[in-house]
Amino acid sequence: MLLSTGLPVSRLLTLTVCQAGSTSQPPTSDDLPVWHPESSELCYRLLNGPSARKDTVDMQWVRFRLPAPLAEILSDPEVATPGGRPFRGVRSRLNRRLTRHFRHQPGITPTAHRLSATSWLLRRPHAKDDVAAATLSGQFDLELAAPAAYRQLSRHEIQRVFDVTLESLGMTVLPVWDSTENHASDLTGWCPVMGSAIAQPPRYLLRRSPNYARRWPPRPRGRELVAWPSLPA
Repeated sequence: MLLSTGLPVSRLLTLTVCQAGSTSQPPTSDDLPVWHPESSELCYRLLNGPSARKDTVDMQWVRFRLPAPLAEILSDPEVATPGGRPFRGVRSRLNRRLTRHFRHQPGITPTAHRLSATSWLLRRPHAKDDVAAATLSGQFDLELAAPAAYRQLSRHEIQRVFDVTLESLGMTVLPVWDSTENHASDLTGWCPVMGSAIAQPPRYLLRRSPNYARRWPPRPRGRELVAWPSLPA
């Protein structure tokens, strides 16, 4: 989970099992990630980035299915008690195992935090851009927070990035997305896209101001960008 999503360790440890029958319910303002055993879905809120509106709260939540091997672990009756936290105490055990496994290997010893930080290198090659890759981590750094504020992403794209990243780690995943990215969604009651609640397509701007393109000159590229727009003498 750390390698495939990049969720901060402290946040993943707070993953909470949801009550039965709550899969289709709208999310709350709680920042805790939640696990839906019935639908094998992981759900957590984006902590920053996309602009929100009160009537589109679900667009601020990342939601995707886990493949059977991971879902079975989190759905085990011993850890899937509603309100329980399956990853409680896992960090120290994971770090001890990593220390034992890599004690004779050169270089820096992997830890839970280092696995989470490494996730970006695994996810980015499979995503369409930096914003799509960072979305799985549940938060954006300063460089991506601004562009993420005006981006919408298909939930199928997020599911695809997650699945392909797992496959690159050697796990067989049965895809639940389609290659057309037509924004079809099988998450009942949820918006098929996520991200900004105020983003508008380019045609919206042209419809509101047909002469916009004629009033503004084309923006130059390369070194000419430094001198644009020209200032009066």
